[in-house]
Amino acid sequence: MSFKDVDFKSAARHFLDGVQLLAGCQNPSGETAKQVNELQLSLLLNLAMCWLKLEKWTKAADTCSDALKIDPTNGKALFRRHCPRAARRCRQGARRRQGCHAR
Repeated sequence: MSFKDVDFKSAARHFLDGVQLLAGCQNPSGETAKQVNELQLSLLLNLAMCWLKLEKWTKAADTCSDALKIDPTNGKALFRRHCPRAARRCRQGARRRQGCHAR
């Protein structure tokens, strides 16, 4: 299956379910906490990619911010959090060029 064949809406629901399930883990410690954080980070990054593909810019940025709480230097989260901002600026620039100033 290629990336363009994926049902991003359905995938987002599944990733969100996983994130919520892990949020219910009560005070994991040691190696378990590390594994929970790694899995949570992976789920959040995948969820953010789904939001980007669905053009849900605010949800993508918020999800990346959640991922950065787990790993503040994560390159994927930093990049994906920037994508919605860049898309917004691009759309605003296009509107200005067309003489439309509505936001």
